[in-house]
Amino acid sequence: MKERNALIRSLCAILCVFALALAVLPGLSAAIDLPILPLDPFGKPVVRGDINCDGKINSRDIILVMQKCLDAVPENVVFEKRAADANGDGKINSRDVIAIMKLALA
Repeated sequence: MKERNALIRSLCAILCVFALALAVLPGLSAAIDLPILPLDPFGKPVVRGDINCDGKINSRDIILVMQKCLDAVPENVVFEKRAADANGDGKINSRDVIAIMKLALA
């Protein structure tokens, strides 16, 4: 279990560096809007990027989307898949990590 956790942390760090590198490359950034989606489990509108439904887009959301890319989201964590697809392409991947980083820094 310790080895798996260490591997997950390492992969998250690598993905984070990769996502940051992609974020600064020209031509990869796109305008990101924040459309309101259907309701989350708490009855509030889903906002792209607010994966844990806490009303804020922050580092917790970035970590959650990175964990989702690695299929390592803990079972007891609120994870709104519709919010995780931050770029709206129907997939949850490193491009969503970049989009959520941009949203968190905005």
